[in-house]
Amino acid sequence: MIQLFVGLFTSLFGYQKKSLPLILLTQLEEKLENVNVDEANIPIVISLERRYQLRRKLDAIASKLRHQLRRQAELMPVSRIQEMDAYCLRDYIRRPGITAAEKAGVKQELMAIQRYQDFNTPENKFLIYFSQILSLNCYQYERSLATQYRMEVQKFRLVIAWFKQQPIVQRIQNGHFQFTKPNYVLQQNPIYRSFYQAYLEYVQKKYEKEHIWSFRNQILAETIYICLTAALLRFQGIGVDTLASISGRNIPDQGRYTQLGTSIKARIFLKNQVYVFSLSKSSKEDLNDLLLKWEIHQLDSQELENQKFMLPIWVFWYCPNTEAIAQLHRYLQNQQSFQRGLVFYLQVPPNNTSPRGQLKRFSDSKVLLYQLPDPTAAQGFSQVVLSIAYLIRSVVESLV
Repeated sequence: MIQLFVGLFTSLFGYQKKSLPLILLTQLEEKLENVNVDEANIPIVISLERRYQLRRKLDAIASKLRHQLRRQAELMPVSRIQEMDAYCLRDYIRRPGITAAEKAGVKQELMAIQRYQDFNTPENKFLIYFSQILSLNCYQYERSLATQYRMEVQKFRLVIAWFKQQPIVQRIQNGHFQFTKPNYVLQQNPIYRSFYQAYLEYVQKKYEKEHIWSFRNQILAETIYICLTAALLRFQGIGVDTLASISGRNIPDQGRYTQLGTSIKARIFLKNQVYVFSLSKSSKEDLNDLLLKWEIHQLDSQELENQKFMLPIWVFWYCPNTEAIAQLHRYLQNQQSFQRGLVFYLQVPPNNTSPRGQLKRFSDSKVLLYQLPDPTAAQGFSQVVLSIAYLIRSVVESLV
C-alpha cells in the first residue's frame, strides 16, 4: 500500500525536472485516473532502467569506456623511443659510452617512456560498482519468484553479465572500491552522468524503503490531501483559477511531498448560493492534519453575513482506539469554532474487522470515522476520490 502511495506522487511530481515541480488543479483528476496500480509496485531496478535507459547505455558504453594514458619508464629498442623524462635522462648519462649506440649496448635498448591505456579510472570503477548493485537487485527479484517483470529483469541482468565479461572490464581493479564523491566525468559526461543520477535515486529510494514505515501516516495524509482536492473539483458548478496548482517535491521530506502552507480554494456556484471551499495543510504546531473551511454566500439575501464552517481532519493508518477518539472528542468540545471533526483511516488492526467505506458516529460524539476504500482493490484512486466527494457532501449537508 505504501508503494502505491509513493507511486502516486512519483507520477505527479517525480518525472518533472523542475526544482519545485507542480501539478495544475485542472489536470489533477486526469493524473489520478492514469495512476497504474500495477506500475506502482514496479521493482526499483526496472524503474531506474526505464527512466535512464540503463540497458541501452550500458551496451553502448562497453566499447567506449574512458581511459587515461599512463606513462611508465622502461627499456625499449632505440628505434621505438619517442619520449624521455628526467629519470630516463639520468639513466642515459650514467651508462658507459659516448654515442647513443654505445650507451644502448648489445641489445640496443635505452630507458624511455612508454604510454599505456589505463582503464582503472574512478568513473569506470563506479560503473562496475553500480552494475554489481543492479545485478544483485535483478537476482533478488528473480529469486522472489515474482513473474510480472521477470522477462524485463532477466534481459537487464544478462546485459550486465555481458558487460562484466568484457576483457577491458575484467582488467579494471575494483575489489576495494568505495564510492565517495563524483569526479568531473560522472558529473559532465552524458552517459556516465545518467548512471550517477540513477545511483543517487537508488540510494534515496533505498533510504525511503528502510525508513518509510515510520512516515506512513504522513504519506497517507498527503494522499488524502490530493484525493480530497480532487473530490472538491468533482462538484457541479465548480470554479477554480486555471493557474491554481499544488507544488510539491521530487524527494519527500519525512513523508511530505507537497509544500506546507499550500491552500486550495474552490467556488461552487448554485442557483441562489455560492459555496467557497478552502482546504489547507496544518502546520506542525496544529493538532489536526488538514482543515476544510467553507463559506455559504446567499445571493438572494440582503444581509452581508455569511455562514462559515470549519472541519478539522485527522488521518490514521489504523482505526483509532476508543481512548484516541475520546481525546479528539474532548478537543472538539473545547474548540467553539469546530462543530464536528472527521477521521480518515485506511485499515483496521489485524485482530479487528470493520466494514470498509462506512461512516460511523459514536453516540453523541462529534468525531466521524471514515474508512477509505482500498485503492488496490479499486484498481486506482478514482473510487477513493468519488467516495470522499460523497462523504464531504453529506457532512456539509448535515452541518448546514
